[in-house]
Amino acid sequence: MTRALVVTGTDTDIGKTVVAAGLVGALGADYWKPIQAGLDGETDRETVMRLAGLDDRRAHNETYRLRTPASP
Repeated sequence: MTRALVVTGTDTDIGKTVVAAGLVGALGADYWKPIQAGLDGETDRETVMRLAGLDDRRAHNETYRLRTPASP
């Protein structure tokens, strides 16, 4: 059985990506963010890869990549 943890928040810059990187690193898990909103600079996937020391095999590509940064 596959288990999943979902990190959520209702605003930008509240630490979701840092928390996700910590969880992925501590649990030896994979990372996947289905939708990346905002493509200027480092994406969340790239940040998690850097912080948790992941490679492309454990940090999966986003399904949707939106240019405009937005929060829910």
